[in-house]
Formats: sequence, C-alpha cells, structure tokens
Amino acid sequence: MKELLESIENGSWNEIHKRFSDFEKLVNDIKKENPTIFLPALPKKIFKANLSLYDEKFILERKQKLENFLNKLLSNFQILQSKSIQLFLQQVRIFLI
Repeated sequence: MKELLESIENGSWNEIHKRFSDFEKLVNDIKKENPTIFLPALPKKIFKANLSLYDEKFILERKQKLENFLNKLLSNFQILQSKSIQLFLQQVRIFLI
C-alpha cells in the first residue's frame, strides 16, 4: 500500500506516494548515518485481516501519522542535514515531476 503525503512544490500542494517500507528504510538509514541521534517513533504498521488496505479512514489516519512523523524529523537540524533525509526528499521531488 502506498502512503499519501503532501508536499509543497512550486508553491502548491501536491500528493506523492511513499510506501511504509520507504519510511522504515529512512529510519534505518538515518540511524546508520548517526547512531546517537534521537529519532521520533515511526507509527506502527497495522495488520488486520478484516481491514481493507484501501479503507478511507485507515488511509487518512496512517497519512496523518506519517506526516506528523516526517514533520518531527524535519524539525531536527541534524536530521535535516543528513544525506538520508535529503535523498528521501529528492526522491519525492523526482516523483512529482
């Protein structure tokens, strides 16, 4: 399932797609780059047999949690300067073009 995030590109809001595993990789890459840095907790991945992955409420809640997570990451200057987050954000820009 792809997560929807909002990003500002050229002064307007755009939606981009990221998989939950992209966020997991980002966390692991930041930890490898700087093992002593404090990272906010990544929202838990939820598996429920009776929950459709395309359920609107589920998607909206996951989207909000991942947006909050990303905002917390971006509020930390050390993380903002890391190669991992820069690559993650560059991939967003490339996808939007």
